[in-house]
Amino acid sequence: DPGVCRAACTVAGQTGNPQFVQPLLDIIAAEHNEWLLREATGAAWKLNAGFPLLDTWADRLNEEKLYYQAFDTLVTVMDFTSRSGGGRTDLSRGERLALRKAWKKFLARHEKEIRAGKRFATNDPAITTNLFGRARCWDLPDGTRWPPDQ
Repeated sequence: DPGVCRAACTVAGQTGNPQFVQPLLDIIAAEHNEWLLREATGAAWKLNAGFPLLDTWADRLNEEKLYYQAFDTLVTVMDFTSRSGGGRTDLSRGERLALRKAWKKFLARHEKEIRAGKRFATNDPAITTNLFGRARCWDLPDGTRWPPDQ
C-alpha cells in the first residue's frame, strides 16, 4: 500500500538511522507512485543519502512520467540564485535517454566534488546545456534565461 510505504518512509527519515538509506533508494529505484517517491526522497535527504540519491534519480531520467521529478533532485547540485523557471513535460524517448547519459557522465566525473558538497554555478564549465536539454530552464535575477538557448 503506497500510503503505508509513505508513512514508513517518513518514520525512516525521522530516525536519523543511516540503515534506512538503502531501502529508501530501493524504493526510489523501482516505484512509480509520485507521492511515495517524494516521501522516500525527502527521507533519504534527511539521512544524508547525498550522492547515491542523485545517482539513483539519474537512472530514472529516461522514464516519461518521472524525469521531471528526477530533475527536482538532480538540480540540487546547482547553485542558483533563482529557482523560478520551467521546462517541458513532453520530451521524446531519445531526449530522455540523452539526459540520463549526460547526467550519469556528469555524476561520474564529479563524484568526489559532489560528495564534498560542491554546488555548481551556471557559469561552471562542468554545467553544460546537454544536462538539461529542453527539460528545464531558469529565469535569472538579471532577466536572462538559463540555459541561454531555451
